[in-house]
Amino acid sequence: MPMPVYEVLRVSPLSEAEAAELVKSMLGVDELPPGLLPRLIADTGGNPLFIERVMRQLVDDDLLQYDAGARAWRIDLDNLTLPDSIQAVARRRLARLDPDSLNLLQWAAVMGRWLDLEVLAEVSGFEPAEVFGLIVRATRSHVLVSDEQAGKYTYRFSDEQMREVIYSTLEPVPRSERHRRVGWALRERYPESEVAEELTWHFERSGDRQLAFRYARLAGDKARRAYASESAIQHYTRALDFAQQRDDRPADGTDMQAEFDILVAREECYQLIGNRPGQQADLDAMARLAEDLNDVRRRIVVMTRQVELATSLGNSAKAQQSAESALALAREIDDRQLEADGLLSLGQVHFRLSAHAQASACFGQARRIYHELANQSGEVISLRRLGETARRMSRADEARTYFEEALTIHRRMGGNLAGEAAILNSLGTLAIGSDYARARTYLEQSLSIARSIGDRSGQVRATNNLGMIYWILGLYGQAREYLEQAVQIERGMQGRSHLAYYLESLGRVYLGLEEHTLAQQVFEEGRTLSTDIGDRWHESLYELGLGRVALARGDPAGGRDHLTTAVDIQRELGTPSYLATSLAWLGTAYLALNDWMAAQRCTSEAVAQLEAIGNVADSPLQDIWWLRYRVLK
Repeated sequence: MPMPVYEVLRVSPLSEAEAAELVKSMLGVDELPPGLLPRLIADTGGNPLFIERVMRQLVDDDLLQYDAGARAWRIDLDNLTLPDSIQAVARRRLARLDPDSLNLLQWAAVMGRWLDLEVLAEVSGFEPAEVFGLIVRATRSHVLVSDEQAGKYTYRFSDEQMREVIYSTLEPVPRSERHRRVGWALRERYPESEVAEELTWHFERSGDRQLAFRYARLAGDKARRAYASESAIQHYTRALDFAQQRDDRPADGTDMQAEFDILVAREECYQLIGNRPGQQADLDAMARLAEDLNDVRRRIVVMTRQVELATSLGNSAKAQQSAESALALAREIDDRQLEADGLLSLGQVHFRLSAHAQASACFGQARRIYHELANQSGEVISLRRLGETARRMSRADEARTYFEEALTIHRRMGGNLAGEAAILNSLGTLAIGSDYARARTYLEQSLSIARSIGDRSGQVRATNNLGMIYWILGLYGQAREYLEQAVQIERGMQGRSHLAYYLESLGRVYLGLEEHTLAQQVFEEGRTLSTDIGDRWHESLYELGLGRVALARGDPAGGRDHLTTAVDIQRELGTPSYLATSLAWLGTAYLALNDWMAAQRCTSEAVAQLEAIGNVADSPLQDIWWLRYRVLK
């Protein structure tokens, strides 16, 4: 009887990219849930069979579920326990180790998943040649694996389970001492910022909370500068935990000052990724610390930051109260820098409340103070705010001058990427009414930068404005895709103020697609929201939208009423571009009501408004001229 023939297949570990493609195909998605891929790679070493088993375990334990409403997978990695088959492989490999190999690998397990052979030789007491020999032996036993990077071999544990099994063979006291020795060896060999994450871990495990705090904060700063906001938040959270766990908290308040500064940095990260609850929690904690420290300047810092969040959430009353209090306190202690910050915040409130003259005055004063103080960062923000106000008031040339000056200073000073994305977005929005190609270039650059740094608010702004370009060009299907995405993301971030902006854009597209029911729903939601937050400008745009819906549905009287309200508000606010659009549509309503004289008066004024501002409008110019032509005809 012939012997059966077997073919042995060697299954090589998958790279991160290959593992990502495998899991995406299993879930049927283009983007994986946050944290899933790093955990899979760490736990399985990239073994495709183990990846498949872990994914099955997640499903079996109801830790991976599909959220139909959000159209995304939700995952709970904290409660994941690995299948017994993976743990059994690690235990069998451990049993085959000789004493010297186990001793060295215990040091290696303390170091972490990736090994530094020079540090390993220094702390373990083995000679470099002995270390290398034992490493090669462990690699052949599949306890470690090697990778070649830039012509140099590096070594790591085959998977996290293997490292954990070896690590667990150490008793607590020697384990803690080994962490201390590895931490000090790393400090002496490398720049602290380069190995801050590793140092945090080692000094935490050694019981040195003071040094763990220092390096967790340093790791957070490093991640924040690289726009790795989620990682930065994790590091800052650990640093705060270490600070609060210390038994030797200094009596002079320096620990509370350090905690305040960490909260400032973490709140910036939350702001970038659009986590409003996280921002609010940190601002509340900062306010308590500032009071405990009796530090007026820190109280002002909290107030100005509260303005931005409250404005975004549509809480205009709280925003105005905070801005006015911050400005009054800054003037009371005669701090020019904080006075400029307060003026900037108060101007932002006025802008949201459509008080454009007051907003412009505040931004102008802030700019002058920042210029006197040689604070280029503050001057750039003031210039951009001045530009936004000028654009709202249909002063396009003035707005362009402000934006271009802001971009020039920002680039000269080497400003951050988030600031550049914001200025490019402003330039792109300004160009929508006159140069579509340039507008698209600016906005695509802004979107690219925002995506690269995880700036969710910046992504939504650019996405919305790109959608508006497609709307103006009559490409309603593409516009709808962009604008529905913008609205969905903004809803998730709970930004009521910005949502009032994006809903109006989406309503225009539904009108263009003749989906009048959807358009009316969106416009009514937006009008209610704008009224709630005191945004008169957006309220006028929703009245304009509702008037157009009424006209499309054959209700010219209803259209006239909505459009009259829009015209009245826009006259009050002094926004000629938008007033021209509303007047043109109001003329159309009167024409449908057979009131030719009123139609003639409205469309004539619309054209006059348009010509007075250089034929630049938020709506397509041809619409206004076409409506005027219909009346004349």
